[in-house]
Amino acid sequence: MNYDIYNEKVYKETDSSAQRALDAIGINSFRYYPKEKLLVNSDTTIRNYQCDKFVPNMPQGFADAYVCAEDREICCELYERVENGEQNATAIYRIHNNVTVKVTLIIVTFDAYGKTEEVIGIVENISERLQKEREFNERLTEYSARLEKEKLYRLKNKDLIRGLSSEYQSVYLVDLENDTIEVIHRINEKKQKLYVTLTDKVENFSKAMKRYAELVVKEEDKENFALLSDISYIRTQIVEEDSSIDINYIQLTNETHFFQAKMFNAGKGLPVSKVVMGIRCVDELVKGQQQYQKRLEEANTALRLSLSQEEQYKQTLQERMDIIQVLSQDYTSIYLLNLVNGSVEPYRLSKKNERDYGESFSKNIKWDSLLQDYVSRYVQTEYKERMLNIGLTANLRALLEIKEVIEFEYKNDREGEQHFYLMKAARMAGDNINFAVVGFADVNEAREREIRIQKAMMSAYDAANAANQAKSEFLSRMSHDIRTPMNAIIGMTAIAGLHLNDPEKVEDCLQKIMVSSTHLLSLINEVLDMSKIESGKIEISEEEFNLVDLIDNMLTMVRLQVKQKNHNFNVNISNVEHEKVIGDSLRIQQAFMNLVSNAIKYTPENGNITINISEKPTRQPKLGCYEFVFEDNGIGMSKDFLKIIFEPFARANDSRVDKIQGTGLGMAITRNIVRMMGGDIKVESDLGIGSKFTVTIFLKLQDADEVDMEDFGNLPVLVVDDDTNSCESACAMLDELGMKSEWATSGKEAVIRVEGAHKERKDFFAVIIDWKMPEMDGVVTTREIRKIVGKEIPIIIISAYDWSEIEQEARAAGANAFISKPLFKSRLVHLFKGLVGKEQQEEKELPLVEFNKMNFSDKKVLLVEDNELNAEIAQEIIEMTGIMVERVEDGKQAVDRLAEVEDGYYDLVFMDIQMPVMNGHEATRKIRACDRMYLKNIPIIAMTANAFAEDVQAAINSGMNEHIAKPLEFSTLAKVLMKWIPV
Repeated sequence: MNYDIYNEKVYKETDSSAQRALDAIGINSFRYYPKEKLLVNSDTTIRNYQCDKFVPNMPQGFADAYVCAEDREICCELYERVENGEQNATAIYRIHNNVTVKVTLIIVTFDAYGKTEEVIGIVENISERLQKEREFNERLTEYSARLEKEKLYRLKNKDLIRGLSSEYQSVYLVDLENDTIEVIHRINEKKQKLYVTLTDKVENFSKAMKRYAELVVKEEDKENFALLSDISYIRTQIVEEDSSIDINYIQLTNETHFFQAKMFNAGKGLPVSKVVMGIRCVDELVKGQQQYQKRLEEANTALRLSLSQEEQYKQTLQERMDIIQVLSQDYTSIYLLNLVNGSVEPYRLSKKNERDYGESFSKNIKWDSLLQDYVSRYVQTEYKERMLNIGLTANLRALLEIKEVIEFEYKNDREGEQHFYLMKAARMAGDNINFAVVGFADVNEAREREIRIQKAMMSAYDAANAANQAKSEFLSRMSHDIRTPMNAIIGMTAIAGLHLNDPEKVEDCLQKIMVSSTHLLSLINEVLDMSKIESGKIEISEEEFNLVDLIDNMLTMVRLQVKQKNHNFNVNISNVEHEKVIGDSLRIQQAFMNLVSNAIKYTPENGNITINISEKPTRQPKLGCYEFVFEDNGIGMSKDFLKIIFEPFARANDSRVDKIQGTGLGMAITRNIVRMMGGDIKVESDLGIGSKFTVTIFLKLQDADEVDMEDFGNLPVLVVDDDTNSCESACAMLDELGMKSEWATSGKEAVIRVEGAHKERKDFFAVIIDWKMPEMDGVVTTREIRKIVGKEIPIIIISAYDWSEIEQEARAAGANAFISKPLFKSRLVHLFKGLVGKEQQEEKELPLVEFNKMNFSDKKVLLVEDNELNAEIAQEIIEMTGIMVERVEDGKQAVDRLAEVEDGYYDLVFMDIQMPVMNGHEATRKIRACDRMYLKNIPIIAMTANAFAEDVQAAINSGMNEHIAKPLEFSTLAKVLMKWIPV
């Protein structure tokens, strides 16, 4: 077994650490398995959206149950996209209560053929966000409509023109939407010689600006001036950021002049796409500015000589305000700290710090006083000393001499809110450590998320360690469990070899070898089954079957064990409307056998074991929900073991079960099978009291057959059983069929009821009597009833046991028919119709005779087997029936041999699967592809060690008629021979 694969699978369990991590950080998630058409919701998703844990028949099942009708197609299309291989897919649709969700599907794994195998889904509730967007768009539309109604006359009125013309020689209105420019004001003719007019009419804005730039703008200013014709830049600066644009340039005409162009918002009277541009000559301003700049430089030169070191660093800080502005977005408060004299100036304060310390800064508070007060009032105790050791002026200066940046995380307790905060100090540029910038940031959300993830990862780590320990214990236990039957096989073989002249001793040894071999095979099957489940190779098939047959087969297999331990074994049926279903009957039977076998093993002699079967209502007409409850009063399990019962290799540390053989894989296999079919399994147990397993599975329904019970309407039937639940269940079925039922809980009471009805001439139509009852059993009760009513009333004996041992006595007492527990509705219908001749009795199955007495002496089969020892065993067993066996060693030889012989030469082919040259599947397909009808129809039976359910289906799919698993069972081989070789 590949234990790395196992580790990965453990991590991906429904209750895995990964799932708990998603739940821990509040993410609504689910998993989707396209092959099984199954969706599994996380606990967080179930809680937030009130949905079921399991949603089968995806995506239609989910769409029908939860999605608004008009959005169901969107939902289904989303899942189709990931099934078709789209790695990430997102869709928005409405679910119940008119909640709008955004669902993102991410493919996690693909199978060996590149098909989508597992998908993780994330659900986000976006209803509130969409509502806010709709409200904003409505307000925006209303506002735009109002602006459009405003006329440009507001901008063109005399007061506005007069105000603009006092500053600007020309004013224009620019329409960014239509890329036009319109003249609003233009300089008078006397001043026209100063500069070239941009335009004197309405025209294309971009072209006008570019033409103007080519004509008069100085070359070194053209690149900067080009910003005035960039509509995208203008819209960003003015419309989106509500700012203005100022461009200075030199105009070259007959003279050189300095000009300024300014663009700004057009005002409330115009749409947001309209801006105003003014152009003015700034010669006087430039001259004055040049003179001022010259004086300023002279003053600065003198000032720099006298400026203190602190003022110089303040000037550096001012020059870097743009950088601090960006960085401050992440910090609630930022301070400039003088590390020489301890003075502090706030650059940015949070509302709380402004409230607490705003006045202190106006009084020139020192940094150390500020920090000590803050620490004493708000910082949690375990962080106080460390924060002062770092943050006080002298300490901080010493640390910043070593490192450019110092960080300290602490916990703040303010107004009842406990948050994680980060204090970060960085020294200013330069070699002298005289100034620092200190910032405080709220990192609570990120820190708490990190803590949650760490806890989740620790849980995963613990789970992985537990799994590794379980594997180690499993290997130790399996070494013991496998060696035990192997020791018996080897030992008994040696003993038989020493007593070849003692047939009784040899027979005893062979019997014990057979028992040990069967047990060893069951151990190997469980280990292989678990390996296939963990590697994801197990498949669930869909076939038509009847629940009646499934339960009968299970009871047949455990009947001997129940009898040996004298268990009181009951099966009750309740509200099962649909018996014919579609699913993987072999896997279901495997899961149920694990549960029933455990109940028998761990329930002491004379204990009680009960199976309750019921059908639950569903919202989907073609899907049935079935609940199977397995309950016993055995030794029970501890609360600690219940937590790991479904983990692979888990076995209870209990001296009472040490001698009971098992791998610890049965429950893990059972849960995986149930979940792969869209179901669930729950367990309840108490030490010394017993255990209860509840299995819920979903099965597709076959088309229902109409039941004609007109001939039995209102006919009275008496049910006799010492178990009240069995009586009530049987009567409920009879009433549903239109009959009138009564029940009695003892043979004595039944005799009295029958006698009373007979005297009143209101005889029962039939009496159904349980065989096993205290005081008066079913046979004695039948005999007493016959004394009263004679032979007219049908009496049916019902039992959960093999009635063959009392059949002769019961018929002599007057019993007309026998029926097995549990009572299914179809059995009752068939029984009553048979009693009145309305339905032909089914042909009885041929009784199994002793295998070596079967006679097929005129028949011939082809055995295809590459292993010499297996071929010898199979040939010896088959020839015991008189059949002539011919053998070939691989699939190609089989194809060639069948092509050579005449039609009818072989009556049947036994085909191995794993062979060199050509395997059994390929050989069968080639045989079936031949033109001869003989080869298309000859029975081909798989005889192979590939014994899983998917192997059976693969054999059928390749064209084989049936499947027999190695090692060969005589009864199974006998049935196959009688079925496919005509006698």
